[in-house]
Amino acid sequence: MSFEQTYRENNKESINTKQQEVVDQTIEQEFSDQSPEAIQMRQLQDHIDNSLHTLQLKQWITAITVHELAALFGDSPQKEPKTDQITKNDSILFPVDDDGQSEAYFNRIYQSANPTTRAKLDLLKASSINYEINTNVWVGDMLDPNAEAHSVYDFSISAFVISIKRGLSESEIIQSLGDELEHAYQFEIGRIGYEKLQDGSSQVFSYDMQDEIDSKKAAILALARVNATENKKMQRSAMHQSFITALKEGNSGIQAYFEKYIGYTFDGFNIPQKQMLALDQEQDLKTRFEKGKSNGYIFRQKEASDNYATTKIESD
Repeated sequence: MSFEQTYRENNKESINTKQQEVVDQTIEQEFSDQSPEAIQMRQLQDHIDNSLHTLQLKQWITAITVHELAALFGDSPQKEPKTDQITKNDSILFPVDDDGQSEAYFNRIYQSANPTTRAKLDLLKASSINYEINTNVWVGDMLDPNAEAHSVYDFSISAFVISIKRGLSESEIIQSLGDELEHAYQFEIGRIGYEKLQDGSSQVFSYDMQDEIDSKKAAILALARVNATENKKMQRSAMHQSFITALKEGNSGIQAYFEKYIGYTFDGFNIPQKQMLALDQEQDLKTRFEKGKSNGYIFRQKEASDNYATTKIESD
């Protein structure tokens, strides 16, 4: 056994402890910190063995690994799927407010985005699905008057609509828009879908805990990138700061966080690389529609060509 191997074997515990300290320190770093030391720290975190800092959630939640945390705090490129080749004026936005605020906020997030996030937004811009953003919605027009933002597929106008409540601060709007754009992306690639209820409203399905975790990461990253690009120091919301703390605390922290801030019942199990619908779930949607328990549904699925196609069923 070499001297290095002997040293590592005899000092395994202290080495692992040091690596754990590096992870904890990295989590505390601001996303916008682009100093050589911060960049080196993020790179080091990305190479730490997954088993050191895997957060074990309930059986229906996939563990969050160090590599996923590194992706949250870094700019790791990911292969993005193709989308429909139908374009609509290369714009995700419709004129849903009078002063152009919605488009301005989207552009700030887009221009400051890392390559992975920008690729996601490009998919939305090129999609055959209509996406609307309104960052200035009267509280009376919100689906939930207590929510700062929400997103849903609106069957009445055949569009995926992102609504952000009027009166929020600049940082709150950026975080909320980053969050909801991630949900739009999840719909675009078939991770979530929507059912049209008898009263005309929409209900999400195939929506699991990982979808919400990813949206919170996107919210935090959006603010950090805008801060870095525009040389600002806007602060994260208490909710998102609590999310970072929850990631460090593991299973109990994640569960407590979602109970406090979300209070939402998620569908099924979280399956990595999941296809949006299992055959039995699609059959259940058809059965509900045929029996008049719903007025339709919409979802996206991957085709053999690696593109995504839309299935939309709706009563007259």
